[in-house]
This record gives sequence, structure tokens and C-alpha cells, in this order.
Amino acid sequence: MEIASEIIALLSQQTHELTDNTTLLTTAGVISITVVGSLARCDFITGGSDIDLLIVHDHGDISNGEVAAIPAMKFVIRSIGDPVLQAFAHTGKQKPCMCDLHFIDGGLLRDQPKWADPAAMRTSTVHRSHYFWLYAFDLAQHRICLLGPDPVANMHIYPPIAYAAIAVDNYQMQLHALTSQTIAGDPLSEAMVGRWKQLAGAILKLAAIVFGGASLKKRPVLDDFLQRVPIYEGKDFATILWTEYVHGELSLPPDRIVWHQRCQAFCFATLAMLSDAMKERSIANANQGQDT
Repeated sequence: MEIASEIIALLSQQTHELTDNTTLLTTAGVISITVVGSLARCDFITGGSDIDLLIVHDHGDISNGEVAAIPAMKFVIRSIGDPVLQAFAHTGKQKPCMCDLHFIDGGLLRDQPKWADPAAMRTSTVHRSHYFWLYAFDLAQHRICLLGPDPVANMHIYPPIAYAAIAVDNYQMQLHALTSQTIAGDPLSEAMVGRWKQLAGAILKLAAIVFGGASLKKRPVLDDFLQRVPIYEGKDFATILWTEYVHGELSLPPDRIVWHQRCQAFCFATLAMLSDAMKERSIANANQGQDT
């Protein structure tokens, strides 16, 4: 964890320097900055992990792209992230994959207990960062506050299993959209390989959660998936997909056409299995209610 400690120290230093520039922070609309994800949960693997930053702002319910495009916000992001990446470039050490940014408006964060209620959550809100609903349990356990108030202070942490049906529907929509953007039989571009890996990884984590997994750490996620999720056709692809994350050896598949076929089949099969599992649980719960 030496490199992870170096990254956290650099992020803390850069953020501390920003606190002297209140005009910039006010213009950028920054309320708080928090380290989340693998770096916060002591699960960072060089070459296989991103730096995840959660930024609370005051620009309203606009998209991540719109927030990131605000000139002052761009400057804040560069001021924090660029020195970290440059430090690793100068030392010759393998640098993190990238900075992954998660934005949310302060007003929406205050209302999180309402809109993130699984019983009332709408499909129009699932685009908001998973750290405020599906992965909120992980945020509550693992975060490093760099600037401003703790984002978890006023949140309600609902059990992730309560979001299973919502997440399945969301990933099915993403899967159909990604499939429509992929030309069958053509080798995937590097960017498309990354998008398929991201979606397949999210589906794998959801399956582990649905069947009792309680961690987003890389090794436990794979162990939970392999041990808890029932056997179904295509499940074995999970080992191929996730092992490179566990060992930090992200690479392009040698045969991208075959890899894409297997990855796509894994996504469809896993979501179908999860849909069936949710229906069976719903029926079982209904029968149990009648018995009582």
C-alpha cells in the first residue's frame, strides 16, 4: 500500500493548497471533495485501479459532463489530479489508470434519503452516482474527506439488495444500448473494450451483492461471486474478467472478437439469471406473507 499512501498524501497536499483560494472554490461551486473507491477502502492496485474523487457542488442537478466543463471546476480538478499523475511519471512508477470523478449537487445530497429510497426511486434518478444509492454502504464504510463536510453525514444508507431490481433494469438498458453501438464481428476498439469491461464488472458486483456479498473489495467480490452465485452458462467468464483487476494487469484481449462474444454473453446471461432470482424471491416472499 506504499503507492496508495503516496497518492493520498499528494491529494491531501493539493487539496490543502486549494483551501487558500476561496475565490476559486466559490466560483467552481465546490462544497466538498472526498476520496472514495479502492483508494479509500485500502484496495488500490497499481495498474488496475482508478483514483475516485467524489465532488459535491452547488450547480444543481446537471450532468457530470456539464459540471466538469465549468472552467473553474476544470481548474480545480487539474490542480488536484495532474500533480499526482506527474509525480508518478517523473519517478518512473506505474501511475494510476485515471481520475474517475463522481459529482452530486449539494441540494440533491441533502435530499438523498428521499430520492434514494428504494420504494420510491425512479429510473430517472439511476444516473446519479452509485455511491449515493447502490454503493452507499461502501461509501459509509470507506472514505477520506479532503475538503469540506463529510458527504455521508445526512445520508440514509439503504441495504444494497433493496436496489437489485432497479439495478438490473438499469444495466439491461445499458447493455442493449452498448450492444447497439457495437458492430458484430468487428474487433472492438480499446475504448469499447473498456466500456464492456466496466459494464460487465458492474453486473458481476451486483450479482455478488444479490447473493449475499457485503464488500466491494476486489478479491472478496470475486470470491463472493464464485462461491455464492449459482452455476449458470457463462459464469466462468467472471474469472477471466475479474482476475486482471485483482492482480492489476489490465490489458487488451488477444482476440477481441471472441472476447466480446463471451463478455456480451456473460452480461446477458447474468442479468437473465438475476431477473429470475428476483422473481423467485418475490414469489417466495408473497407466499410467506400469505402463510403468516
